[in-house]
Amino acid sequence: RHTRSSTVSWARRCVSETALIQTHHDYLAAGAEALMAATFGANLFNPLAEFSEATLAEDLDVLVGLARESAGEHVLVAASVGPLGLFADSDPGSSELKEHYRRHLEILRETECDLIAFETFTSLKEALIALEQAHSLQLPCLISFATDDSGGLEDGDSLRHWVDHINQSEALAVGCNCSPDITAAVQVARRLRELTELPLIMRPNAGQPDSVGHYPVTAQVYAKQAVALFEAGVDVIGGCCGTSPEYIAAVAEALREHGEHGDDSGADLS
Repeated sequence: RHTRSSTVSWARRCVSETALIQTHHDYLAAGAEALMAATFGANLFNPLAEFSEATLAEDLDVLVGLARESAGEHVLVAASVGPLGLFADSDPGSSELKEHYRRHLEILRETECDLIAFETFTSLKEALIALEQAHSLQLPCLISFATDDSGGLEDGDSLRHWVDHINQSEALAVGCNCSPDITAAVQVARRLRELTELPLIMRPNAGQPDSVGHYPVTAQVYAKQAVALFEAGVDVIGGCCGTSPEYIAAVAEALREHGEHGDDSGADLS
């Protein structure tokens, strides 16, 4: 088990370790073939977290460890790393960003993760710095960026420009997550397949939530679109906001049925 201090950290104030382990088990039972550790917002710049470097290191170790404990030896565990949020008030220089990402990734290197999943990036500059630092530490990584309602990039840049740079990086795979329109995500996937030979990852949202947080896309509709993603050449299909083990189970079943009636037998799930 992982060393824990008596201090209750930010991550463990949000959700209990028991609940996290159960969630990981629920996803595996649904058909997931990889797990994402709940580390997305765990960084020194999260205004809600009040991390010190010591408490951050402890939280990352515990959160990755819980995913590994659930996964066992034969399921990949990715440590989720989101944007640091430093562009909200200013545009820090590259040297500052490099330093912050390097230290964060050095901490994750000491955990039990198999790879780094950079996700929900909206700045190409920040994404490339994150990838560069992962490569310098010999950490395998993948990158996914966020799109808007129409499937466009949130920084207004072109998809080709982003992918041209990612193709020259050491990323193992590229794709999108947190896409609010799953139909638009299919169009983005088709375009990505034209622009890169890297494995593709797509993890859309279950639509846009309403004022009470209800997401409109059902698991069954989501699963039908997952088949369309697979047919567009996507290699790893998962879910982002509004999805749950129910959605992954529906996706897994839909892809199995598709494989039984097609030339290919399925896709990786996460």
